[in-house]
Amino acid sequence: MQLITHPKHIDRLPASPIRTHIRNRFRQLSEETDIPPIIFLVEPHDDVTGPDCAFIGDRGLLTDLWESREPGHPEFVSPFEWVSHLPDLKVYELLFLVCGEDGYWILIPDDTVDSNPALKLALTTQDLSAPQPFD
Repeated sequence: MQLITHPKHIDRLPASPIRTHIRNRFRQLSEETDIPPIIFLVEPHDDVTGPDCAFIGDRGLLTDLWESREPGHPEFVSPFEWVSHLPDLKVYELLFLVCGEDGYWILIPDDTVDSNPALKLALTTQDLSAPQPFD
């Protein structure tokens, strides 16, 4: 998992459309608040249920808002404020609010989501949001 909290972290990523997207999102978020943005880029080898993603909850990216239901259960409640799919980038973009307006932006490649049916259920439990524009 790549933790991105400074423009130099973005510069270390390989040149790609995802890096460009992260740079634009980082720039946008930096202009909107005095708090530096926190962006996580999930990588294929990351454990989406374990310590790599424990900042979400007890089951990582599969955590229920109340930490009581499994993805796919009719009463599962996603902890994410919104989830978008960006098909051109082959990535899901999520917003996890920590407190009020503070939160983490998380990018998860389609391959990672597609290879984990429980993760796909967790991300698509709610209707997908339209991609968030760059203002």
